[in-house]
Amino acid sequence: MRLGARIIKTGIAVTLSLYLATLFKMEPVIFAALAAVLAIQPSLYRSWQNVLEQLQANVIGAVLAVSFTYLLGNEPIVVGLVVVIIIAINLQLGFERSIPLAIVTVIAIMEWSEGSFLLFALDRFLLILLGIGSAVIVNAAFLPPKYEERLYHELNKANYDILSYLRSSTLDELNDRKYREEVKRIKDLLKKIDQLYSLYKEERTYFRKVTYTKQRKLVLFRKMIQANQKGFALLQSIEKHKTKLAYVPPDLKTLLQKEIDILTNYHERILLKYERKLRPHHPHVIPTDVFSGRDQVLIQFMALYKENQEKQDEDWIHLFPLFAQLIDYADALERLDKLVESYYSFHEA
Repeated sequence: MRLGARIIKTGIAVTLSLYLATLFKMEPVIFAALAAVLAIQPSLYRSWQNVLEQLQANVIGAVLAVSFTYLLGNEPIVVGLVVVIIIAINLQLGFERSIPLAIVTVIAIMEWSEGSFLLFALDRFLLILLGIGSAVIVNAAFLPPKYEERLYHELNKANYDILSYLRSSTLDELNDRKYREEVKRIKDLLKKIDQLYSLYKEERTYFRKVTYTKQRKLVLFRKMIQANQKGFALLQSIEKHKTKLAYVPPDLKTLLQKEIDILTNYHERILLKYERKLRPHHPHVIPTDVFSGRDQVLIQFMALYKENQEKQDEDWIHLFPLFAQLIDYADALERLDKLVESYYSFHEA
């Protein structure tokens, strides 16, 4: 079982909100805890970014809850109606992330049964604000997670999986059932990488030199992500057209596999260069084996395509996307290679 920073922060925020609600003698404390859970964010920047939105959404929820309770009472059907209206208003305002918290506010206020309703509503509203405040305090107090390290770690993991499958993709050795499971896992991993990239991008820097370095790294990581995506797209294209590939002449199939091996090795060398395990080149040198191999594959494929076109065999046209993905992947790797070398020309060890 892994306990991430957000899990720990949520637990601390709930604890803090319960203690504060007890200290100020505000009841029931559960609403403060719920608000803290819903308001916690993965980073301090997102916490500050969302706090204004959450406050607005909760004010709207509180106003509607009070108004409808005065006008129509707090029967279950009225509470349901107010919840529907709150969701619609928040969607219209673009406050999708604050909808659950606004609903909690409505339910907390419309739970009233006796006593002064306005004091009851104010007490419940303050409980919600106390929970939001606890979440903001915890986000501010916690050291931000090292998103750069996590991002590169996940990129490396995705890269290893994609390259491993690419090397076996044309050999017709993949277990179809296991492969489908792995494709789903890789897709989920690529989504996680995009989320980590967004969090890393949001991290604040306070020194000009650090900001400049980070901006260059953001571009670099974006290109790494794109290279992974291109490699994954090539893998999926090969799997999609594997029945057509079975009829490709052996020499072309051998060339294709050889070029894939060259590209995957090139991808690994670029990452080793980023990690400073290989020396960068100044100026940038284009690896001749990558592009000469690609050209040979395309020349042979086009010759074969023309030959089959004369025979009016249209099946070959379906292989064009596969070779287009091969070119895209090679181009993405070249751009990434140039960027890594450019980065280290400005940021020497």
